[in-house]
Amino acid sequence: MRNPTILYILEFLSASSLAYLLLLLYPQHRLLWAMTSIALVLSPESAESKSLLVERIKANVLGGLVGFSIMIVHEPTIYLFCLGTVLTILLSRQMRIYRTVRSALVPLVVIMIPDYHEARTVVALERMACVVIGCTIALATTLLFDFILAKISPPRPPAAGGERGEPDEA
Repeated sequence: MRNPTILYILEFLSASSLAYLLLLLYPQHRLLWAMTSIALVLSPESAESKSLLVERIKANVLGGLVGFSIMIVHEPTIYLFCLGTVLTILLSRQMRIYRTVRSALVPLVVIMIPDYHEARTVVALERMACVVIGCTIALATTLLFDFILAKISPPRPPAAGGERGEPDEA
């Protein structure tokens, strides 16, 4: 029997360890933000994990793109941050991923945090790349775990009463 809590722990540790390794290998690129995306995208709800995973990736990228677009145009201000928040919420509603709007707002914040030591476009681009890297690691980890579990778990017997739950004909 599969323990969903243990599986989630293993999946999260695998994905975040890979991101942490990348952080150690490339310390100049602040891959900490990739780890944030992994935490937002991975889900302990195995029944909904694939559809929710896809929605959370879309939400992460949406929030990242809104923040990135604003950062390219102008230095972050409280007014632009508010505009980005409103746009992210409205676009997530329009894209029918509203249930994952929190996963969209975090990358918006991450990308719009001012960094006064570097050019804002470089910071925005680097942070957007980290969001995408984190989402990619989370997706790859989920697919790998699904593949492994499909290979090691025994096939399920057919449901009693046929495939549709109807009684067998004699």
